[in-house]
Amino acid sequence: MAVTIFCSYCIIPYVRGRSRSREISSIVSEAENLSKTCNEIVLTGINMSDFKPSLIDVLESLSGVKARIRISSLEVNVITEDFLNRLSKLNNFCPHFHLSLQSGSDSVLKKMNRHYTSTEYLNKVSLIKKYFPYASITTDVIVGFPTESEENFAESLETIKKAEFFMVHCFPYSIRVGTPASKMPQVLNSVKKQRVKIVESLSKILGENYINKLKQNNVTQNVILEEIIELYSKKYFVGHSQYFVKCYIPYSESYHENDIISVKINEFFEEGVICKWKL
Repeated sequence: MAVTIFCSYCIIPYVRGRSRSREISSIVSEAENLSKTCNEIVLTGINMSDFKPSLIDVLESLSGVKARIRISSLEVNVITEDFLNRLSKLNNFCPHFHLSLQSGSDSVLKKMNRHYTSTEYLNKVSLIKKYFPYASITTDVIVGFPTESEENFAESLETIKKAEFFMVHCFPYSIRVGTPASKMPQVLNSVKKQRVKIVESLSKILGENYINKLKQNNVTQNVILEEIIELYSKKYFVGHSQYFVKCYIPYSESYHENDIISVKINEFFEEGVICKWKL
């Protein structure tokens, strides 16, 4: 009997085939060209962690690019001492890790065909914080996966709390015909919706905790000014910091869109924070 290495709920590998890696020289060339007009470049792919020869080789090759580098979604296996040690030496890396969890229940992770346990995942989170104490860690979580019980869901919530995420992107499981999970006993849609709301409420609390940590430790936010907006009869620059915090900054004619400025968090504002100019 054939054994699949793919996640039991995902149709992408069957549609797109196995991962293929670009030449590093091609990536560097594209990044250097992009850096002429933008100050941040996001590395993305179907499975960044599967890049050959290795993702850290790409990141080190981009260390001379005059733009900051952000990574999109990562798998647990890429987080090692060597990876983080080398990453911590790169001045243009944004300390924001989107580390896929999907479930915090070991039983569900096994049925998802995810190759780690909740404890192993939390150990990786701790390792990230060892090298990047203020790193923002975001994740994806699927609720209502086939057979997920109330106990399994409670285990997921506990893992989410322990990880102290900045943000949790929560999705109700949806059937992808042709995948192993589509043939498993399904959870009611009403239950899925309820669980999404619970995770979203928890994510909001954890996000506020993370922002308070940055504020209490007076951590500087280096923000790219992405746009100018008007709210409540006042003008603001809006952009994201290296930690992926959405920042609103009082408008000043001294700066322009696409500039990078250093500010401090003042207070929560809209779906982000309002900042004050760094003194």
